[in-house]
Amino acid sequence: MTIRSLLAFASFLLLSLPASGQLRQILYTSVPGDSILTLQIDLQDSFSVHTWHNSAVFIESEIVLATCQDGIFKYVVEQGRYALKSVSKAPSLSISQAIPKRAGLTSQNGPCDETIHHRIFIPSDFVMENNRRWTRKESLNKSTINGR
Repeated sequence: MTIRSLLAFASFLLLSLPASGQLRQILYTSVPGDSILTLQIDLQDSFSVHTWHNSAVFIESEIVLATCQDGIFKYVVEQGRYALKSVSKAPSLSISQAIPKRAGLTSQNGPCDETIHHRIFIPSDFVMENNRRWTRKESLNKSTINGR
């Protein structure tokens, strides 16, 4: 065998191996925040809160799966594994996971390494009470609260 045919054979073997790596997807959720005075965040996943100059609450959920097949990832996303639930009872908004406690994912190769982080963007006139509760004064948003 020549070196060229050995390289071609080795390339063929490498291409036939299943690819493994990190699977990543970003999901977006937006909730109107005009009439909200209190925001309660009840997420079990990792999250960070950022202010922005907009009246909506915007959530960017980044999901990364390592050691897991693409088919499993697509399936669990379609089934709502990472969906968020927002409950608005003016003037309060609560954000939580649609599935509060998720069972671990496993594949033929064993457990999947699952990393989830939510970046929550809230209107800039909110003030942090604690990491999970944010409020704003009604007087700061009189033009949109209760249609005034």
